[in-house]
Amino acid sequence: MAAVPVAAPAGRADARRNREVVLRTAMRVFAEEGLEASLGRIAQRAGVGAGTVYRHFPSKEILLEAVLAEHLEGLVTAAGRWPARATPGDALFGFLIDVIEKTAGRQRVCDALTADRGWPHALLTAAVRGSARRWTTC
Repeated sequence: MAAVPVAAPAGRADARRNREVVLRTAMRVFAEEGLEASLGRIAQRAGVGAGTVYRHFPSKEILLEAVLAEHLEGLVTAAGRWPARATPGDALFGFLIDVIEKTAGRQRVCDALTADRGWPHALLTAAVRGSARRWTTC
């Protein structure tokens, strides 16, 4: 079940916007309906054609990886903002509250991850490595 990660496009602005809309929509749909939701359903909810979704994310697994990598990147960004805003103890608790708020309602996605022993796949592994590099160079 090895997925080939699809990187964010560097090209047209409308393609980048479509990709972001699909990612945001996919997280909502996966949270509401579980991983049984089809790519066609996600396209419909995102207001784009199915071809747009498949161009960016050739499979549901690749889309899920991209959604999770995006979520992880958001948590890393949030963590990076806290040290400048609060004392170390308050920063830790503030970040933990951010994590809770950003992951609320995603039980179905978490269940899918724990059921599949093949995680993390390539895209998530790359996101973690990138995050770790950022933290070790601070």
